[in-house]
Amino acid sequence: MRSRLAGLVAATLLAAFSLEGQDSRAKVQGTVTDTSQAVIAGASVQLLNENTGVAVTTQTNASGQYIFDFVSPGTYSVTVELTGFKKYLQKSILVQSRGDVTVNTALELGATRDAITVEGAPIAVQFNTSTMGLTLDTKMANQLPIIHRNPFLLATLNPATVLRSSTEQSPFHHWAASQIDVGGNTSTKNDIIMDGSPSMTTQKSSYTPPMDAVSEVNLQQNAVD
Repeated sequence: MRSRLAGLVAATLLAAFSLEGQDSRAKVQGTVTDTSQAVIAGASVQLLNENTGVAVTTQTNASGQYIFDFVSPGTYSVTVELTGFKKYLQKSILVQSRGDVTVNTALELGATRDAITVEGAPIAVQFNTSTMGLTLDTKMANQLPIIHRNPFLLATLNPATVLRSSTEQSPFHHWAASQIDVGGNTSTKNDIIMDGSPSMTTQKSSYTPPMDAVSEVNLQQNAVD
């Protein structure tokens, strides 16, 4: 059984333990209805990356559903528009590695120049995977008193994780990610993914990012979907 540690870095660097072939990208989906809960087909739905300004657009299907696949981790906003209804805008949607975020919207009758803005972020719930995971964001990584300053060792915050080495804990040490057991005997058998790309060289990582560059670390245990 292999394990996965994934970390999205501020300069778009992702450090991760992962089963080979796993994708760090996520999905955002939902259903658009009116205030009577009747589904709305043909509504325009825009997903905007608030960090990069890049937006993609799709339309709801006959069941009022929409989906964005292969979404890079980051903070997003969702805008829903349809003639005869007020524009709906939801901001500050946090999308984490391999997340599955549901944003359901209820449109109100009115002019499209009027807008309903929602600031509260929805919760990402994993309905379609058997993977056990732990995600640490930038705030946790920066505020925890981590003396060794090695982002791979954030994995030890998971109760199912055991560090097998007592010497490979210095900053930028390429053995740190490998010599960890996650939910069993996985030491030297872990995979590391950085920004979606494998980063293992024999039993070492090819690169260990500095703590200040890491915006997300994701540990995947039992990464068999």
